Amino acid sequence: MPNSQLEQLWDGVQDLGKLKEMDLSHSTRLTKIPDLSHASNLETVNLEYCISLLQLPPTLQHHSKLSSLNLRCCSKLEKLPELSRNMKELVLEGCTKIKEIPSSIGSLDKLESLNLHNCKALMNPPSGTSNLDSLKSLNLSACTSIDMFPSLPRFLNWLHMSGTRIKAVPSSMDELSGLVKFYLKGCKRLESLPTSIYNLKALTFLSLSGCSKLRYFPEISEPLESLRFLHFNGTGIKELPFSIGNLNGLKELNLDKCCNLEALPDSINKLNNIENFSLFGCTKLEKLPTLSTSLAVF
Repeated sequence: MPNSQLEQLWDGVQDLGKLKEMDLSHSTRLTKIPDLSHASNLETVNLEYCISLLQLPPTLQHHSKLSSLNLRCCSKLEKLPELSRNMKELVLEGCTKIKEIPSSIGSLDKLESLNLHNCKALMNPPSGTSNLDSLKSLNLSACTSIDMFPSLPRFLNWLHMSGTRIKAVPSSMDELSGLVKFYLKGCKRLESLPTSIYNLKALTFLSLSGCSKLRYFPEISEPLESLRFLHFNGTGIKELPFSIGNLNGLKELNLDKCCNLEALPDSINKLNNIENFSLFGCTKLEKLPTLSTSLAVF
């Protein structure tokens, strides 16, 4: 019943043994969900944009088949109940009043995707996430109150920390052997990166756009072929390390609006696979090294 005008569904307990999916998305007047304890086969619940929703039934943890819960933009929801251990996907994007995630989330050993984008009231990253060996995607972007780096499971593929208040990335990042994409865009307090980030042999995409306090990029001690896209635009970096040439798989290097950038190393010519090299708005850059004919600058 998406887009309904319902304020509530029913009173008491209903026999819903055959119910597998509940879709009440965009039911903007709905304030609460009734007791679903008899919906033993419930698998998915979609409540996105139920902007008047105030609470969820505490029985959700007993739904052993519930694997997907979408609460995107339930902006009045303040508390999350305990959840089914069978949960694979949890979307809390835009739940701007939720201040904490139950510690029991660390027991959701089947959870694959956790989306907390724009949970502005969330003070700390959820605890126990390092135990979630099935977790592949974690989105904490625009969680503007978070200043601590989360504990992470080693098989994570996709990590979005853009717009948080973190100052540093821990050296233990190198334990994430499967990390493919890492977003730190707009982390305006970020000051440093550990050299261990180059131990992420599966990493293909790294975004540091808008990290205005980031002044230096660590030396790259050995060739790294996996990294394809590196976004520095809007950072405070003054120079690139000579070892930038070790990123020999790089296809895109974005340095737009790096207003403190003064020079580029000659080793930039070692980036033989580069397809997009952008320097727009680098106002302090007075001289380019001699570039190979294969390197196009935009």
